[in-house]
Amino acid sequence: PSKPLQRQWQVLAALIGVLVIGYIAYSVLFFGRHEALRDLLAPAMFLLGALFVLLVTRLALSTAHDVQRVAMLEHENITDALTGLRNRRFLDLRLAEEMSRAARYGAPVSVLLLDIDHFKSVNDTCGHAVGDRVLAEVGRIVRETVRNTDLAARYGGEEMAIIAPQTPLSTAVMLGERLRRNIEAKAANAVPEMAVLERPITVSIGVAKSSTPPESASKLLWRADSALYEAKGGGRNRVVADSPEAPKKASI
Repeated sequence: PSKPLQRQWQVLAALIGVLVIGYIAYSVLFFGRHEALRDLLAPAMFLLGALFVLLVTRLALSTAHDVQRVAMLEHENITDALTGLRNRRFLDLRLAEEMSRAARYGAPVSVLLLDIDHFKSVNDTCGHAVGDRVLAEVGRIVRETVRNTDLAARYGGEEMAIIAPQTPLSTAVMLGERLRRNIEAKAANAVPEMAVLERPITVSIGVAKSSTPPESASKLLWRADSALYEAKGGGRNRVVADSPEAPKKASI
């Protein structure tokens, strides 16, 4: 739980603890003054009730901590630590689900593969620490640019992937172009050490849309990867689409 909520739980537990101590003190101090045990029945019932509430409060707080720890572990299990994007394992699971949904309902699924241009020269010239910062910054821009319905993941090395459910090719290409422009405009500014290279951080992007009927997830990724290599071979810093229903080149 959040710190304010945790403090509220702690205050409640403390108040109940004071109540319990008060009832115990009352029972001890005034036990001999009562003519019959039935006179202590009401205080005893209140005492038991207070003990019950105290135990429930402690159990609820402990359970909330456990739920928070499980949520953190689950998040770490599906998240790439460097970029903040989902990891490859989660990408594969999600893409399989989306392809199954596409086969059932006929909705298109688009995949974008993104590769940072000349990333090896960044590591060689500026060092791997700067390369990691570039990856982290590109990951941040990707997270901010994609839609809520999209899934962005680190595909491997300096490659990232975006799954765009229920998205036609034209919309996916526009998303890719928006990613390309945002990264070119913003990424290098956040990593001053890149100034020695005297060029912006750019990306090449390959886009593919599922066929009708949908092919396998691996085939869709392969087509997006082919489009990515075409983008890199065509001069980099561009978006290229690969689809049975569309021309190869989509945007520059």
